[in-house]
Amino acid sequence: MPLQSSNLVMLALGIAGDAPPVPLQPKLPDGVHLRWARPRADGFPWQGYFLFRRPHEKRTDACVAETLRGLAPGPVAVPLETAAGTLVSDAPLAVVQELGANGLDLAGRAWLRLDLPRGAPCFRADVTLGLRGKARDDLVCADLAALGRAALPNPLVLGKAEFRLIPTGRRRGPATLLRDVATVDGLTVATDGELAVTLPEPAQSLEVSLAGAGTLQIEALDAAGAVVARRRVKQAGTFAAGKPFIRLRLAAAQGAPVLTRLCWRPAVPAARTRLRLVALDGTMEVAATTLEGAEGDRVAASLQADRITALRLEGGAAVLLGLCVRPVAAGA
Repeated sequence: MPLQSSNLVMLALGIAGDAPPVPLQPKLPDGVHLRWARPRADGFPWQGYFLFRRPHEKRTDACVAETLRGLAPGPVAVPLETAAGTLVSDAPLAVVQELGANGLDLAGRAWLRLDLPRGAPCFRADVTLGLRGKARDDLVCADLAALGRAALPNPLVLGKAEFRLIPTGRRRGPATLLRDVATVDGLTVATDGELAVTLPEPAQSLEVSLAGAGTLQIEALDAAGAVVARRRVKQAGTFAAGKPFIRLRLAAAQGAPVLTRLCWRPAVPAARTRLRLVALDGTMEVAATTLEGAEGDRVAASLQADRITALRLEGGAAVLLGLCVRPVAAGA
């Protein structure tokens, strides 16, 4: 039974070689016996009960990821209606990309709660998190708007970050100056050149400001050269990566965007991250567990109870990658 109450309770008892304690008690045959009970005050009907059986119905889980796949990275409205229920939090929600998959950033909040639809409780919940480094509050910026049209070295060091022009297409060959891509606004990223940026330390998030008409393609790479985040930006954008990154590849996806400001938030690796997950029936806690791991880990946990109407997840340095619930009706 996926759902029980105090009005009617079933207990399953496995019997093998029963030995009654007194002669008056009949010996039970081997097998699984089901015992049904009601409160003593209700009594027991003279004619007993009818017991009906039907085939088990296999139904699929309802998952938050179904909704997140259709959202663009960035802030989203709260409350957020999903396939599994309604997501609410004590801070604004933001969709981030974790290795190509959309997730919800759990940083900067005390809790995130999923409220299931009224009258549709679940009996099982599965949660998957991607754990991240803890970001510092200080923001380091390189102001490119004041470069002007002066001759600039290639590479250029600004704000302790290195900017290097890598010619592509017809512009192939050694690049000695950044002057041909410098404007009064900042650095123009043309379609025949790529701008490679090396940061002085690993970062967890990035803020970009652009001028002019154009779209900038940004790829964030870790120390091994693997892409950990990818995004296109018009005018301005903020995004966080699932893992710390140390290098950036900037290319013009459309037009000739002008990079005016580049800011990053350094990442401080967390030794261990612990986030508590609680299952609720109304306001009563019916199950709980702790998801724990090191930076870069993917951790998963499941909770089960007779009746779950809401799930509350602690905020922290992690991304919610998956949250699926199995309705009580699915186990009937």
